Amino acid sequence: MITWSPGMSLEDIENKVVEKAYDYYRKNAQQTANSLKISLEKLQEKIKNFAIKEQEVNEALQREKMHYQDYLRRARGTRYPSILQKDVMRMPYEKIEQEKLKKEEEERIRLEQEQLKIKEEQIHKPQEKTEPLQRKPQI
Repeated sequence: MITWSPGMSLEDIENKVVEKAYDYYRKNAQQTANSLKISLEKLQEKIKNFAIKEQEVNEALQREKMHYQDYLRRARGTRYPSILQKDVMRMPYEKIEQEKLKKEEEERIRLEQEQLKIKEEQIHKPQEKTEPLQRKPQI
């Protein structure tokens, strides 16, 4: 399920839809394009743009992380280490890590639900009737 939150652009939502569909069809571009009713070229362009944006975000997060590490190195001798810890806790890269973990958890739950559906289908599937074994008469 794709959720909207304030501040998300239409492009962000579109990227999420494309990403979810692409993952759903196990990275099969043709099936994904067919399900989204767009051309294969358009899908490949969106995937490429998404990958570039993801790389830019990762680079920005890496720079931010290095900035905080430098900040901590300079402030090691300070009298207020708890304030520094609070600053580090608010680091944006941790939020993204939490989102990744949340996505992984959602994927795990989805897979478990699919497995449960398969098991239920197998349970409720009509079974072949077998005739009971007949006993031989004893003499």
